[in-house]
Amino acid sequence: MKSKLSLLLVIFTFYNTLVIGQTASGKIEGAVVDEKLAALPFASIVLTNINDTTSAIGVTADENGSFSFDKVTNGSYIVAVSMVGYQKAVSEVFTITNNFIRIPTLQLASTPQNLSEVTISAKKPFIEQQIDKTVINVASSITSTGSSVLQVLEKSPGITVNAHQEEIELAGKSTPLILIDGRPTYLSQADLFMLLKNTPSENIEKIELITNPSSKYDASGNSGIINIIFKKGSRPGTNGSVTMSGSVITHGYGRGDIIGNVNHGVGKINLFASLNGMEGKGFSKTIYDRIITNGSDQTRFDQVYGNIHWVKNYGYRVGIDYNISKSTSVGAKVNGAFNEVHTLSRYSDTKLYDAQLTLKQSYYTTAATRNAQNNFNANFNLRHSTKKGMEITFDTDYLSYIGKRINSLTTSFFKPDGSQDGPPEAVRNTMPLLIRIGVTKLDFVKKFEKFSFEGGLKSSLVKADNEMLYESLENQWFVDSLRSDRFIYKENINAAYLSFQGPLTSRTTLQLGLRLEHTRLSGYSVTLKKRNDQNYVRPFPTLFLSHELNATNLLTCSYGYRIDRPNYQLLNPFESYLDPYTTLRGNPVLKPQFTHNIQLTHLLRGYITTTLAYSVVRDLIVKEYPYIVTEEQKMYLTPENMRFQRNLNVTISAPISILPWWIMQVNLSGQMNRYRAYYKYEVFNVRQSNFTFALTNALNLGKDWTAEVSGSYFSRRIYGLIQSRPSGFINFGVQKSFLHNRMFLKFAGQDIFWTNKFVGSTKFADMNFTVTSLGVSQVFTISFSYKFGNSNISKEKPSNNHVEELQKRASGGI
Repeated sequence: MKSKLSLLLVIFTFYNTLVIGQTASGKIEGAVVDEKLAALPFASIVLTNINDTTSAIGVTADENGSFSFDKVTNGSYIVAVSMVGYQKAVSEVFTITNNFIRIPTLQLASTPQNLSEVTISAKKPFIEQQIDKTVINVASSITSTGSSVLQVLEKSPGITVNAHQEEIELAGKSTPLILIDGRPTYLSQADLFMLLKNTPSENIEKIELITNPSSKYDASGNSGIINIIFKKGSRPGTNGSVTMSGSVITHGYGRGDIIGNVNHGVGKINLFASLNGMEGKGFSKTIYDRIITNGSDQTRFDQVYGNIHWVKNYGYRVGIDYNISKSTSVGAKVNGAFNEVHTLSRYSDTKLYDAQLTLKQSYYTTAATRNAQNNFNANFNLRHSTKKGMEITFDTDYLSYIGKRINSLTTSFFKPDGSQDGPPEAVRNTMPLLIRIGVTKLDFVKKFEKFSFEGGLKSSLVKADNEMLYESLENQWFVDSLRSDRFIYKENINAAYLSFQGPLTSRTTLQLGLRLEHTRLSGYSVTLKKRNDQNYVRPFPTLFLSHELNATNLLTCSYGYRIDRPNYQLLNPFESYLDPYTTLRGNPVLKPQFTHNIQLTHLLRGYITTTLAYSVVRDLIVKEYPYIVTEEQKMYLTPENMRFQRNLNVTISAPISILPWWIMQVNLSGQMNRYRAYYKYEVFNVRQSNFTFALTNALNLGKDWTAEVSGSYFSRRIYGLIQSRPSGFINFGVQKSFLHNRMFLKFAGQDIFWTNKFVGSTKFADMNFTVTSLGVSQVFTISFSYKFGNSNISKEKPSNNHVEELQKRASGGI
């Protein structure tokens, strides 16, 4: 391991040494206008050294048509400007010699209507690589049309979605902190997965991927932060959009979506609202092939789990921002959602064979399931800035989750000849859910001439009450007291942080941060009369060091210490009955996991990013750790702590302009993992390497036609004790715009060859099984969108990242 790490460090250092050039010291500013001298926002600007045409630097003009290039190496340059609907313009040659230059305003002439040549689109790229994060501009991807947020994440660089275990990985590590508008969701893993699966991508403006967050963020999130930002406008007047789509998925099932967004700004007040609705029919199928050995006796299980279900999702968001003065603003918003999944057909078909593959017994389970949940979130925020460089923000949130889960299962047993073997076994359970959460946060930023201080306080309180009523049928229904239980969970986290940022030299910047979090939690099983109390304080330091090598090379080194607390559902000791031989159950003594993250990032010419990251995770949480009880021939899936995980990751991301009308985004990630755990007193020690390759092609076909072709490949990798086989997918889409880019018609296909399937296996100690999971990944969608009113919608007022980790961990529900 040390030799491999040393080799990668040498290669990385050598790579950066090759690109070090001259010292930068100049600055260039300019502006872009049209024929009527009106500003042209978001035009594409390229600065090129006439003596080194390979060192071009690109930027985008701001909303006022202005642009700038900082710390430019001495030399002679030209500036080229392009934008859809306009002819390209190029500046005169000018020279930088340690000075500031403002070039004459560049004026673009409209393209004649009969011009047939293809032009470059000025919309934002689907993937923007910034020095501290990766930004996914959802609306820029045609193949995102009619898809869910989860499907957008699935094709984002550095993200792997494991649908079988309902797990999301970022940079090769699980359990990222998922924020919605900078706030936690406080949902359990299963509920969060369902939320992302049912939220239409048309509601999303962008997604931010932050692999090593600063101390102002919650310390939760082993692999970093995924921040999902919803659309909201703030321009004067009334504007918005309506989108309708219909989809056909594998086996002929389908779904329909309708989404509406509206914004109204007048004077100091800005109002915004959105509504969305979705209903559809889907399916899932899981196949287990497992062998259980007990001495000389061997039993083989061939199991198939399948369900056809109907899904409903309705959501709303309403809010107001009010600018009291130039320095003070307040805002409030409420949002909620209703999710329901009920099965139209659910079954489990199992056959038991002996070592000679002779049928011993079979059983068939039918089930009826209904999961429903109402989510509600209210937020109030205040921001105030002073003339002395101080900014204060205050946020408070209230969240509630109310739901109910109903399951009814009937199992019939059969002899080898097909005749029934005894009476059927019938069970049913009901689990209501009630979670209430309160969060308050206060932050400040004090800016001086060359440095700044930032700090804040946060307090969160969570109360969860889950009660399961488990009943069995023997002539009549009776309560099974051994399986019924009530689990009460309380959690209080108080945090404080302080950070400093300032220059060490003219080209080197330092940021130091420290976050303290005090955690108090209590989980109590009423039936088992077992209590798990924890009370601890942990410091979480962060360090960022950024050094500008020259005008085209920026190097950043960062360190962070993070925690992942088990979500409430994992701590809940309830047992979920899948069939007579397979049970899911929680672990009330599950410990949090702690992670050390070190990251080195190189940014070349503002758009080519290379990252080398190393992390060590202690007490790694595995969500479904299989335990085999050989005497009973049963398998229990329970969350458990592995001893540690070590992860080494290298990622390269770059946009490549193949032709003027063809831009390709390339993302390549390779990693080495080492896991260590104990299973029934045996040591599980494994080393494994894997890689991910993702490619997105954006094509401007001319005459308001655009297209996109993208794909990803995932090599063999490890999830806990399970090793998966390679997988991948290919997406495509085409779009036609009308009415000066106000109306759009799109057709998109996701996973068009239905290759994105999970197949995993393990063979260790008494575990020997293979699992195959199939679901809704192949989707074909046609979509119609219309934008009305003022189309120049600016960015949403930034929100504080303070309500995420608890929402991610709230249990129960769907």
